[in-house]
Parts: sequence; structure tokens; C-alpha cells
Amino acid sequence: MADELRRCAGLACLIGLLLCPVSAAAQAWVPQQGAGYAELTYRHLQGGSYYDDNGDIQSLGTPYTQQIVSFWGKVGVVPRWLMVTAQGDIFRHNNIETRGTTRGVGDMQLGFWSGLLDEPFRISAGMEFGFPTGDADAGLEADQSTGSSRQPLPNGDGEFDITFSLATGVSIDTENWPLAHFWKTTAGYQLQTEGARDAITWGTSFGIRVRDVPVLERIWIIPHISGRHALGSGSPDSAPAITGLSDSTSYLSPGFTVTADIYEGLGVKGGMGSAFQARNIVASASWTVGVFYDWQ
Repeated sequence: MADELRRCAGLACLIGLLLCPVSAAAQAWVPQQGAGYAELTYRHLQGGSYYDDNGDIQSLGTPYTQQIVSFWGKVGVVPRWLMVTAQGDIFRHNNIETRGTTRGVGDMQLGFWSGLLDEPFRISAGMEFGFPTGDADAGLEADQSTGSSRQPLPNGDGEFDITFSLATGVSIDTENWPLAHFWKTTAGYQLQTEGARDAITWGTSFGIRVRDVPVLERIWIIPHISGRHALGSGSPDSAPAITGLSDSTSYLSPGFTVTADIYEGLGVKGGMGSAFQARNIVASASWTVGVFYDWQ
């Protein structure tokens, strides 16, 4: 029973990380005062297998589905020196057939970033505070007919955390080359509480756009890859229902995103991501669609 609790909690809490690198790495660019960016996305994942503690693929026995509506945004407060970011899951829906469904608000994060270097490339540093606004006990209510507990399908990890990060990026757009490019990377150390293991997180992406061609010049194609590596060993007193066992998950996650500017900063995006060399995460691809607004 303990292994099943650990498995389902980890799966439910951490799939949403797979498509984060594209937005997160944008923190390398600290906007001018009052300028900013905001996006609203829908993510979907469905799979019947998972990576276990040893990285081997095992069957879940029944399909697992996760749907998440989330937001991410940033706004410049002090030119170069201060940018505020916010992200979180507005709505999470988890389902394992024959085991139940949970839904609700997920965890939220608030960040503060400062630009360290503007030329020849961008470097910024930030602190992001994670708040356990999601229900870590979702799905643990007792089954009145048997007196046993259901499988946990939490909407949050139940712990406060702080992530210290560095982000860097460069934009290349010259008249002598038909393509515009950007490259951006972020790396962070996630300091967790409630006995959960700290982790190193990172993500990098490379954008490609055709210059000076109607319609095509509005589209970015962005391959990306991210990773999470859990450090040390977790506390034996860390209950699955409290922490969601987010400290047990590690992965490499490749994917791609396509964005299209529609009108004066308003645009749409879509993409896919998956995981390999992973532990305690669903062995299936996820996809995302969303809208964004970039204002100056």
C-alpha cells in the first residue's frame, strides 16, 4: 500500500513541470517598468505506465489522466533591477479509472528577479517562493464501505519551498541571415521543507523564426529540454499525503513549442513534452495549448 501511495502522489503532483522551461527561461529578460508578459495554458496527459524508483517502466494497471489550467506571467517593476513573476495551477483534475477523481486549485509561486548583465548576453538572478495552496490530502478520504483509504491524487505537494535560480539568454537577429534566433537557459536549486529532498532543476531552449516573410515571421519554433535531479534521501517521516513525494521525482524532458503572434502582442501557442531517464513519473507524452499577451 505504501508503494502505491508513493507512486500515485508523485505522479499527480509533478507532470505539470514537463513543459515549464520555455516560460521559465524567459526570466533572463527583465522587462522595462510596466512592461510584461502573461499566458494561460491547458495541459493534458494520459498514460497507463510509469517510471518506478529504479527508472524501469511499470504498468499502472489502469489509465491515469491529468488536466491542468495554469498561468504564468512577469512584469517589470524597476528597469533592469526588479521583475516580479507569478505562476500557478488555477485548476487541476486527476483521475485514475476505478480509483477516483480529484479536482481543485494547485500550488502557486511568486518570484523576484534582478538583471545582472545586459551585454553581450543577458544574465539574471532570482528567488521564487512556492506556496502549498493545493490540497495535498485530496483523494485520501476514507472509503466508508471498507474503512480503507483511497489512492492519493493530490493537487499540491503540501510544502513551502524556495528556488534560487540563474537565467541567461541571447537574441540573434541580423539582416545578413534569413532566420532570427534566441537561446535561453535557466538553472535552479530548490530548497524544500517538510523533510522533502532538495533538487536541482534546469531547462534550455532554442528559438527559430523566419525573418521578413509574411505570416512565417510571426511564428517561433522552439525545441527545448529540461531536467530535475533529486538530491540526498528523503525523511522517513515524510508522509506521501503531505509532501506529494515531489522530492522523489527525477527526469530529463525533451519537447517543443510553437508560438504564433496574432495581433499586437496577443498570440497562441502549443507544444508537446515527454520524459526519459526518469523516476516516479508517468511514461507518456503530454501536450499543451494556450494564449499569451506580451505588452511593452
